[in-house]
Amino acid sequence: GWQFGIDTDEAFGDYYGIRLAKGELGGEFAKALFIISKDGALFYDEILNDLNDIFSLEKAFPKIF
Repeated sequence: GWQFGIDTDEAFGDYYGIRLAKGELGGEFAKALFIISKDGALFYDEILNDLNDIFSLEKAFPKIF
């Protein structure tokens, strides 16, 4: 099944480089999609420039199935 994590110590954003450094949203995370295996291998990543954009699920789903 699907597993979702909540980054309570906020280490994920720093590790994957999605924490915004400047501006009004400084310290917040960018809108990003990661597909990571149980052993930590990164199979897919997508970081959006605009919060209103949607992820390219047609590219992400083949990495899962």
